[in-house]
Amino acid sequence: MKGILKVTSKKLIVIALVVVSGIFLFYMACIGLSCIPGLFLLPKEKTTTVDGVTTIQDAVSKCEESGLSGWELVKYAQKLTARKFTYSRRNSWESPDKAFARGLGYCIQQALALKMIYDELSIDAKVVHGRGDFSESIIHGVKEPGGNFNHAWLEVTITGESKYVCPGNVDNAPGELDFKITSKVKPYTRLMHFFTFPGAIIVNAVRDFRHTGFRKQNDLSNESVRGARSLDLMDYNNLQMEYCPCKKTECYRWGSCEICREYHYDK
Repeated sequence: MKGILKVTSKKLIVIALVVVSGIFLFYMACIGLSCIPGLFLLPKEKTTTVDGVTTIQDAVSKCEESGLSGWELVKYAQKLTARKFTYSRRNSWESPDKAFARGLGYCIQQALALKMIYDELSIDAKVVHGRGDFSESIIHGVKEPGGNFNHAWLEVTITGESKYVCPGNVDNAPGELDFKITSKVKPYTRLMHFFTFPGAIIVNAVRDFRHTGFRKQNDLSNESVRGARSLDLMDYNNLQMEYCPCKKTECYRWGSCEICREYHYDK
């Protein structure tokens, strides 16, 4: 009887290992397949430059040269990061610094990139996450309805005062968000990132297919769609920005506006 139980136990262990290995391989295969569309749909250039800023270190240097401090410096870095990034679900596997250099990324990449900048500037910041109500937006050139979504942003603390900071919109500022928080805000830890990062690649690929059908080109024929991506004029400590109508062969905003960028790549 003991011999039978011993053999049975060994078989169960082997079966369990086979099942776990199969699930792991299936999961990794899904991640790999989710990366394929992005490899074909991403712009050819792997870096973009906005106001002389290409890398995280460029952004840090720009912030240091501004001469600002406190919340003004926090705001400066947040707006610089927001201008550098265009929201994208097609390069979710890239590290925050590489996504920043490319100028494309989703909320986790944007928040972690801004945290890297704050860390270099000795600003106390931590990544947090929760759910929020968002208005409609333009993603990959396609109008996407608003709704209640998971999101990640930062909590910055200066001299005992804490404010939420989100680089997802240039109109945001410390304590001012373009979405309404609808859930409890929790810390986004490294352990959480380790387990959720692979899944985010799959989820973003599915959402991209659902909303765009993996379209490569933006539909520029619809003026309302083009205008929905436009940004208000801004002049904040020499960070000047205006919406590019894509009617010229060169545009200094091509690195921060996806519609402009794809237009100029075609040219």
